Amino acid sequence: MMPKKEEEFSFKESNDKIGEIIACSIYIEDLISEVITNYFNPQKKEEFQHILMNSSVVSYGQKLKILSNIENFDSKIINKLRTIGSLRNSVAHNNLILKFDSTSSFSTISELHNNITLSVMNSSGKLVDKNLKDIFEEFNTLCKEICYYFQEEFDLF
Repeated sequence: MMPKKEEEFSFKESNDKIGEIIACSIYIEDLISEVITNYFNPQKKEEFQHILMNSSVVSYGQKLKILSNIENFDSKIINKLRTIGSLRNSVAHNNLILKFDSTSSFSTISELHNNITLSVMNSSGKLVDKNLKDIFEEFNTLCKEICYYFQEEFDLF
């Protein structure tokens, strides 16, 4: 059996990383929903979670607006949550197949990630270009900080 080309391995790993970003984003949104639910303490908690906190009903951005109005919720964390959403959208809504030439030769996966550039919306609402490796690193750092905050402040784990 012939070994696969480096680009194929790299592309698969990129997709795996993108999957991790999307899965972590969903997990963080679930934590946000939990904080909101606990804050309002509805009589029908399960229904509130299932219906109102459903992302088809209340979007991620709307949930962040609700968090902004919850007393003592750290505004720095809300900014980090906005960035997480923006990074998630940058990888979820871009077609990586079009971002690099399949005849290109990359010696490492890191080199490939450094050569794929995606547009990411910054906190001012402007699109800026970032390479995929930087997006992965920034996302992972923010994800750890946010999860730590939720654990320390709300004991959700």
